[in-house]
Amino acid sequence: MQSMVVSATRELEIEDIPEPELTDDTVIVDSKLSVIVREPVGIWNGSDARVKATRRRRKPQIAPLRVRLVTLALISILSGCTDGKERADNREKSLTGWDLAAKYRFNESRRWFRNAAAKSEGRALRMARYGEALALLNAIPKTNGNIERAEAIFTDLARGPQDDAITPRAMYHHGRIQQIHLRVPDLGKASAIYREMISRWPEEMFTQMAIVKLATIQLYEPTSPEEKRRRYTELAALEDLLRFAPPRRDFHYVMGVACLSLELSKERALYHLIACEDAGITLPVIRINTYCRIGVTAKQLGRYELAAAYFRKFMEASPRDPRTQMIKDHIAELPPEARVSALREG
Repeated sequence: MQSMVVSATRELEIEDIPEPELTDDTVIVDSKLSVIVREPVGIWNGSDARVKATRRRRKPQIAPLRVRLVTLALISILSGCTDGKERADNREKSLTGWDLAAKYRFNESRRWFRNAAAKSEGRALRMARYGEALALLNAIPKTNGNIERAEAIFTDLARGPQDDAITPRAMYHHGRIQQIHLRVPDLGKASAIYREMISRWPEEMFTQMAIVKLATIQLYEPTSPEEKRRRYTELAALEDLLRFAPPRRDFHYVMGVACLSLELSKERALYHLIACEDAGITLPVIRINTYCRIGVTAKQLGRYELAAAYFRKFMEASPRDPRTQMIKDHIAELPPEARVSALREG
């Protein structure tokens, strides 16, 4: 008779052994015929009553509730991951060239617009080419080739119909290329483009943005003091064209700072800076700088109550600014009533 030596408490998997008798101590291990040795034995000949074995019952066992809950949770998570990936893929496929540009993915945006242009005509084609030129102008790394291709597209689009909104926009960006994107800027050509926009589309939003750029070029170009004053007077006459708040704000900021730095007029500087604040300054650093300039300029002009009001605005908006001590020194030099007003809280 076949015999086998076994060790205490070890599990044996034996392919061919006699069917054992089932008792209450029988242990089901797995789907194979298994033997669990309860205590040390010597020679096992298949008939030792201390060894219990059986085949796995066919009836499925029910897992504990905790195991089932964990399993369901894992299935839910994995299913959610799959669904989330599918949704992300669908969102990615639905992105337009403008969406990609808004995410600073300009190279992908350029390809999207180029593909769109190949399948478009009429105004849709002009819009796709406009988008491609913008993407080229903003693509990283910045290359002369991309700038030249963008300039060629903008130049062509700027020859479009007078009543097409793309035409002045293309002309504006053509001017910006001449002003800041070329290795050697052509400020004269940029100024000419901006002036043409003013004459053709005075109420267009991009024309009003062009007025701000024109003011920057004209006021800071090296010229005589007399020429600067003449240019300032010419530019100031364009104020009535500024219907939109952002370009109106930027125009008054450029003009006000120029009046101070170029020593054109403190009175006009105060006018422009207050108008800039009234238009709504969004950037905190520009806002507190404007408060400082208005306060100091108003004090120099003897408008002490106005100075006190803006000194107080400055300190409330930026109490830890390095210029705080300078502002306190200015406040100390104000007349008593104005000084009290400047230091009043709220």
